[in-house]
Amino acid sequence: IYDLSLEGVSAAQKRGESVRYGDMTHADTFEHACAGNASVIVVMFNDPHALPRTIELANRVAPGVPIMARCRYLNESQELLNLGANLVVVEEVETGFTMLRRVLRYLGHDETKIRREIAAMRDELNLNTERAE
Repeated sequence: IYDLSLEGVSAAQKRGESVRYGDMTHADTFEHACAGNASVIVVMFNDPHALPRTIELANRVAPGVPIMARCRYLNESQELLNLGANLVVVEEVETGFTMLRRVLRYLGHDETKIRREIAAMRDELNLNTERAE
């Protein structure tokens, strides 16, 4: 795990986690991380401009390693898939589904019905957040 927050890195290291300070928009950081040997690369930036650059870089430095990314808005997801992300989690969509799940649970619906409703909505929205192989 690489992070740009010194406070976050320090806190994680105190918990015994293997976290390093580094900027994943730079090739040398990917190389230092031995990204080519990774099982998966997960990119979770708040900066919507750094996200596409990092996915492009990951594909160049670690070809063949699956890339999973988080973006804030649905209209950003297709670009990330086109750049080589294998899976994109869209924050606004997943937050909406989380809210729906909690509302339905609050209203007394059972978990089976909640799962069915959310699956139906996903199908209806035809969310394309995984790259076809």
